[in-house]
Amino acid sequence: LHPYDTLTVSSHLNAMIAIAIVLISSMSGLVSAGVSGAYVTTCHNQEECGSVCGQYSDDILAPTEGLFGTSCHCSGDGSTTQKCTYKGDPISVCSNYIAPSCSTACGQKVCITKDGKKATATILSACPKHHPQNVQQCCDYQNDAWCTCTFQDTLDLNAKPYQELGNDNGYATSAVWGACSSQLEGLQIEINSTRATDLVQPFLVDGSFCEYRKTEFDIQTDIGCSMAPDEESCGKLPGCTFCKSTYPRVKTNCFDVSEAKVLKHIVSVEMADYSFVCDV
Repeated sequence: LHPYDTLTVSSHLNAMIAIAIVLISSMSGLVSAGVSGAYVTTCHNQEECGSVCGQYSDDILAPTEGLFGTSCHCSGDGSTTQKCTYKGDPISVCSNYIAPSCSTACGQKVCITKDGKKATATILSACPKHHPQNVQQCCDYQNDAWCTCTFQDTLDLNAKPYQELGNDNGYATSAVWGACSSQLEGLQIEINSTRATDLVQPFLVDGSFCEYRKTEFDIQTDIGCSMAPDEESCGKLPGCTFCKSTYPRVKTNCFDVSEAKVLKHIVSVEMADYSFVCDV
């Protein structure tokens, strides 16, 4: 080859290698993004999971502050006091050492995927950053498992969904709004997205830990609404409603009232050219 040709070939090869490196880096980023979701851990039982919604279940989900619209605040003057540090960051507790009050999406179902396994959990509690117990455990044990609610998105689960996901801690591949296999879950709205935080606002409920009260929200039940063959059959099932949809990603069907309310809200906010009509 002529020296010029050799230089040209070399330049082309270098360019191709550079492109390959960029592509590999991009793919690597996509893979890592897929597994960098919320951290899954367990609160073991109803007593330890607690409830800010006044209700309990064997599939309790307690999301951390900032996740899916969840927020918490200390009572009194709202102040916090630093208790220790973890990974160089301050870990603070409510100054009055009283569990904070929280606002969370009470009764909403979430489909969590981890290590190829799926489980449905119901939001009935929260995992606050400044809760005296969470802070004390983090300061005592100084590891991710005990500090997780204080510094990263966390899904604190009761024993049932935790066991269904493999019975060990780790990062969820995804956590989307809606019970697994439901039409709402099919919309793939990740609960740690800005979209989910905006959409869930009407469904947030304020509450305090371990305060029993009358249910102020709907909880989707497993009564098989979607199996009803027609509108008449749907009308005879308690807790079900028949909805007519023109939105291609949601089929006309019989729905649990809780899911129907959420879908009706989402379609009205995001898909103004379509309709989702039902008696809820």
